[in-house]
Amino acid sequence: MLVSIFFRSGFRCFGSGFVNSNKNILRYPLLIVFVGAIICSCSSSKPFSSRSAEPGIPAIRFLDEFVIPHNLLYDGTLVGGLSGIDYDSIRDRYFLISDDRSFTGPARFYTAKISLKAFKIDTVFFTSVSQMTQPDGTVFPSFKQDAKKTPDPESIRYHPINNSLIWTSEGDRELRAGKMNCRDPYIYEMDLTGRFMDSFFVPKNFKTSEFEIGPRGNAVFEGSTFSLDYASYFVCMEGPLYEDGPMPAFDYKGAPVRIIKFDSKTKKPVAQFAYLSDGVAHAPNPSNGFYINGVDEIVSIGKNKFLVVERSYSAGMHQNTIKIFLVDISNATDVSSLSGLNTAKNFMPATKKLLLNLDDLGRYIDNIEGITMGPALPNGNRSILMVADNNFSDLQKTQVLLFEFTQ
Repeated sequence: MLVSIFFRSGFRCFGSGFVNSNKNILRYPLLIVFVGAIICSCSSSKPFSSRSAEPGIPAIRFLDEFVIPHNLLYDGTLVGGLSGIDYDSIRDRYFLISDDRSFTGPARFYTAKISLKAFKIDTVFFTSVSQMTQPDGTVFPSFKQDAKKTPDPESIRYHPINNSLIWTSEGDRELRAGKMNCRDPYIYEMDLTGRFMDSFFVPKNFKTSEFEIGPRGNAVFEGSTFSLDYASYFVCMEGPLYEDGPMPAFDYKGAPVRIIKFDSKTKKPVAQFAYLSDGVAHAPNPSNGFYINGVDEIVSIGKNKFLVVERSYSAGMHQNTIKIFLVDISNATDVSSLSGLNTAKNFMPATKKLLLNLDDLGRYIDNIEGITMGPALPNGNRSILMVADNNFSDLQKTQVLLFEFTQ
């Protein structure tokens, strides 16, 4: 295991070396010892509140940013690609899943302690890493080993009643070596060591195909959450099914993505709801450049109410646009029987209201993919923590963002 300590001072100390807090450049070698991996922040951030001040509407206030060092090693694994985070309030610990598709190491998740002091992130302390296993008990292979069995981990949620973890994989639908590789998305339950326990029943319309029906590649089970009583489990698509219409664009908003509601005990779907995503936030430059907008994550905050995170990126932009919405499915239509939402007219989508656009923070925001409700702050309000997936790239940051949530 690796010790990594950051102090709140002019420089950040990493092992026996220093990292300049502005340039984030490692200046001295690392000190490796066999204890936990501790990272202490020295960042200073100006709080920023969401613009909503309406009665009964939650408000979100930005408090702090923490950056986990690039290429941090923990217990022989490369810490990165953190695409999901969840908080266990009973034991004050966090679970973070890596979307490493068994490339730099086996598919895995981490446990960590994140210490908050005076509305700031003080330390991040990784306490364990566990390999996730397939139903047959073996670790997941890489693409080179077996492309049809390689996972794409995205979201992770802790079930305190079962003392287990639920995680999602987007599967795969990509041309590889001239052939369409189709791997269905799935939802697995595992114990806290990563051992497979059970799976959820995925509806047929979410099965991948070599034809343009069903889910698109890399736009499937991106977010998940339990209801507050843990009786229900919700999974949200990143983008629409082919039958539900095109992906969002700069000049097209309202692409319907599906939220699936499961019975937590039977693990069977009981309903589907439509959520209309925003359009791409910024026009790409050049105009024919890459762009994307999709749902990143979802977290429950009340009966039928959620925070939904959307992420947008366009060529020519230097960062992602991250928006947090208040979403309510109380009056939404069950669209399970509707094969195509693009042409259907007889359904009511979930309602949504923008709470915070992170562009308004005036700071660099990377590829945010995970969100969780955290512990109470000193004033009694709940905290929110978000984590960024750095894609194992030295051009990106593994950010942990802290917010105050007023409901």
